[in-house]
Amino acid sequence: MIGWGTLNRRRLATSLATCLTGAASIRLSFATRQDRPPFYSELLWQANVCETMGSPFTARVLRLLRQNPLKNQLVRNKLEEIKDPHSGYVPLRITGALHHLVITEKDLNLAELYPPNSQLSDRDLLEGIQNAIDSNPEIFLDYLKSPPQTNEVGRSGFILPCLLQASRDFQLPISLLEIGSSAGLNLQLDHFHYTYGQSAWGDCCSSVDITPNMRGEKLPNLSGNLRIISKRGCDLNPIDITDKEARVRLLSYVWPDQLNRKKNLAGALDIAYNHNREYIVEKESAESWVKKELGRDTPGSTKVLFHTVMWTYLPDNIKKDIENSIKKTGAKATIHSPLVHITFEEPTGEKDASRYLTMQSWPGVNGRPAGEKVVLAVGCSHGNWIKWR
Repeated sequence: MIGWGTLNRRRLATSLATCLTGAASIRLSFATRQDRPPFYSELLWQANVCETMGSPFTARVLRLLRQNPLKNQLVRNKLEEIKDPHSGYVPLRITGALHHLVITEKDLNLAELYPPNSQLSDRDLLEGIQNAIDSNPEIFLDYLKSPPQTNEVGRSGFILPCLLQASRDFQLPISLLEIGSSAGLNLQLDHFHYTYGQSAWGDCCSSVDITPNMRGEKLPNLSGNLRIISKRGCDLNPIDITDKEARVRLLSYVWPDQLNRKKNLAGALDIAYNHNREYIVEKESAESWVKKELGRDTPGSTKVLFHTVMWTYLPDNIKKDIENSIKKTGAKATIHSPLVHITFEEPTGEKDASRYLTMQSWPGVNGRPAGEKVVLAVGCSHGNWIKWR
């Protein structure tokens, strides 16, 4: 005969097992449902990109968010209302807000779970993330208002050799122009230190050390002198580096397990702050600014227009206007007032998010026709690696 105590214990165990099975079923259903809002599929896409580009921690955070519904209904509803999370990099707005809480020490519990701490379970990390969002919904709602704005100084590793090439080609000082300048940090690239394999350039005591991994045997030519006589840029929303909150926001978009990127960005902000009279970033649309700057008379210098990972965000009509301004200026360029156009833009189509580095010169140099586009290198969007051609 089975006693009432034994029977009740069996009923309790059965009930508990049913609850646990149901909870697991709910989690599985949430992670695999096909009718969920677009935000959730975007989380997986962005996680894979982060993994490929060397941020396993950010990828882990994004996958946890994909597999588990947010506790905070206000933030969750806002995310699920977004129709096109891809074009606005919505997942990175969330990871940026989380990193903001860590940098500012507004959430010390979350900070303890972030790099360099790596010995933690998914359960602990998820709980910390959920609590952070639930306790600071206003931070996340604010970050969701606008796409991430970065100023990746690692891309200067592509631009510097091109400037040295332009200096050798025309033997003139450079008037440097950039569209999509953000905070203007890459306009200060002559204050950074660079290492390409066994070759180095710049101040070895600089707070910014650009050291990409070199793939292949060929290295860029770093010979010659570089003299930049003016530094000008434009952006629709330039970042004021004297604003502490703006600096924190810029740092928050650096993936937290990429400590060298974070160090270089902080160093570049300090350099820009200390040399703020050397450059200017104007709040203006790219097409009108390019037309104005290329129309400016600067005899005795090489105008160098460059841009990195921003072209894809421009509407086609604006791209066409910029290209027309470049062609018109190039047609009038001489060896005494040349024009150089440098881009790190066109995706290679590979899964590693790599892009081509190209350079055009007017008039033509080294036996090449004026305006001929030359591919000089291919590399990671963040400048982590370069393969020179």
